[in-house]
Amino acid sequence: MLLALLVVATLIALACGSSEPEFDPAEFDPFTSVPVELDVLSPDISAGEQIPVRFTCDGADEAPVISWQRPPNGTRAVAVIMDDPDAPRGIFSHWVAFNLDPDDNSIRSVIEGDGPAVQGVNDFGESGYGGPCPPRGQTHEYRFNVFALIAPLALDDDATAQDVLTAMRGSVIGHGVLSAEYTRQ
Repeated sequence: MLLALLVVATLIALACGSSEPEFDPAEFDPFTSVPVELDVLSPDISAGEQIPVRFTCDGADEAPVISWQRPPNGTRAVAVIMDDPDAPRGIFSHWVAFNLDPDDNSIRSVIEGDGPAVQGVNDFGESGYGGPCPPRGQTHEYRFNVFALIAPLALDDDATAQDVLTAMRGSVIGHGVLSAEYTRQ
């Protein structure tokens, strides 16, 4: 009898609830304890492949378009951090963008300067995108991390990747990554 009641209660909850759960994130590390995995895609860069030269210091250093699947319910902002975990002095940030509109599903708005999106300061000390530029002959991995957040970040355009990671602690309800590599000749 108890089992039958549990089954009925579960069916009612499923019928009345939304198809996507709401999240109440606790304090956690945004890289390792994220409840929803996002698919991160790019028309410009293929996962696991070489980044085209035009998006690097050897080319035009053009910012690629990065997009993501529909973020989970409750997402009010998106942050993107591109980094190089193979840099000689530790993780090097190439691009910091935050407060992207989650309905856009793309970083295109920050590239075009639309809406509330903000580009922070990368480890080159500049605002915006700084393409891959490893030492000649070395292959480095580059990660485009996308974070779904429950609230926009109260940061200015001088925010670094570390500032963004610290500010979003406890607010991340989704994370995805697109990884590719680049080798300078």
